[in-house]
Amino acid sequence: MPSQEGSVSPMEKAATSSSWKYALFLVAVVVLVYAPSFRFPFMVLDDTQFIVRNPVAHDWSALPSYFTGVQSATAKQGVQKIPNLYRPLPAIWVLIDYSVLGLRPGLWHLVDVLAYAAGVLLLWGIARKLTGNDFVALVAALLYGLHPMHVEGVTWLSGASVEMVLDVFFLGGFLAYLHWRETGKPAWLATVSTLTLCALLSKETAIALPVLICAHALIFPRLEAKTSRRAIVPILAMVATVAVYFLVRSLAIHGVVAPHPQHSWGDVVRTAPLLFVTYLQHALWPAHLGTWYDTPVVRSVSDPKFYLPLIVCAAYALVTVWALVRRWVSGFFLLWWVVGLAAPVIGVLAFPDHEILHDRFAFLALAGLCMAASALVRLPSRGQSLYGFNATSVVVMAVVMVVLGALTIAQVETWSNDIVMYTHAAEVSPRSVRPRLLLANEWLKRNRLDQALALDRAALAIDPERWETLFAYGVTLDASGNRPEALRVLAHAAQAAPEQDVIYDVWAGLLAESGDLDGAGKILEKGINAAESPAALKYELERLNAARRGAVTR
Repeated sequence: MPSQEGSVSPMEKAATSSSWKYALFLVAVVVLVYAPSFRFPFMVLDDTQFIVRNPVAHDWSALPSYFTGVQSATAKQGVQKIPNLYRPLPAIWVLIDYSVLGLRPGLWHLVDVLAYAAGVLLLWGIARKLTGNDFVALVAALLYGLHPMHVEGVTWLSGASVEMVLDVFFLGGFLAYLHWRETGKPAWLATVSTLTLCALLSKETAIALPVLICAHALIFPRLEAKTSRRAIVPILAMVATVAVYFLVRSLAIHGVVAPHPQHSWGDVVRTAPLLFVTYLQHALWPAHLGTWYDTPVVRSVSDPKFYLPLIVCAAYALVTVWALVRRWVSGFFLLWWVVGLAAPVIGVLAFPDHEILHDRFAFLALAGLCMAASALVRLPSRGQSLYGFNATSVVVMAVVMVVLGALTIAQVETWSNDIVMYTHAAEVSPRSVRPRLLLANEWLKRNRLDQALALDRAALAIDPERWETLFAYGVTLDASGNRPEALRVLAHAAQAAPEQDVIYDVWAGLLAESGDLDGAGKILEKGINAAESPAALKYELERLNAARRGAVTR
């Protein structure tokens, strides 16, 4: 007998009870795995600059500048804005965290882990609606929540302030779209547009969300009779939402893409297969992950790093097309991974060589591969069940989750402080300069000059013409008492990168400390003529000229 209106059937009660149990289980697993991070401090890497010592993140009067790009008096005292980035909502997240939590990093980590758990629950909801299978949805959510590729975006507070906000809005937006598909209610469509705009205002990679929504609307046009005539509606809504975002972004930062690209579109195309395959390797074999990698920009199509990964990409494309024809849902999951990686790959345009690949760039793309875990439900069954599911599948899932959990816990520990993280990153990427320079700087601050010099020289051996390497080595040489050699190395750095104002600033400062004010003035003048941003050098030259006039007067 059907239940009376307003009443709940026993089956509905059982489903609701199971849903709560699954949700609590997912949250508990995520919190348990990331609990070690609750004792971690703020990192020197970006946390100090963008959170701890950033007055813009501490004052509500600076909030309008997050959206307008026009810096207030408070904002002008803070850190320099990063060009090409327009992320007002993560800035608000940091402002709220600081206002409520102060500078207690343990609480910041707790909040970010809970936000991550919320994203895991949203993915669970998406997988349930797309597959209609509780076991597949649970596996997808566990894979997503326990995957070591997410550690960087969850445990590093500067990264989490962006990734967690994006995660919730992105997955929430897609889940709202699926609700609209079921109900056709305008309120859900308005929610989709709102959450999509919020995701875009969180990070540029959110452009994947409207693409995925449009792709789903085109790939699944006939799943429900109610929505068969409305395939064009979400597409129009997404076009309008993206247009609003581009308009707001253009007004705020006066551009949509990088005005001063680091690489060419040719570099992007040639490097794309290598990035795709590297991310896929990290997703399928998530062991020994780091913060930086040795992945280079591919300069030639004759390079094996171009055509060998291209073969893998072609195979993936064939499998995806086959799945889209034969198994729509599985094909869409595979397509999700590709769409999610498109923006990070295009980002090669704006990134320097050492920043073209980070695991956090694939944060949301990974959701597609995790939902493709439906293969587990197809394991043969001997008629036995465990927790209401195929016993064989449950056992296999448990083993996989234990392995992933152990890898994630180990990866979390590598973020316990800057020294540990830099050391681990240097081990993972033996040809990467960046972690060695940062580690050398930490030893320099601790006056452990021998270790700093050794790391700077190791970085110099890897890339002897990189200006950051030369600059760091020059600073360390001066700290160790070898100023003549430091001045020679800084001169070499200026030749390698004449547009970098910091080189001239430090070079002139060392000359001034040595009493050579005229020489310092010449270096500053040289920098003013060559540097991209000479304002600080002009200020230093004015101060130096005032000091020289004072010396003449005396």
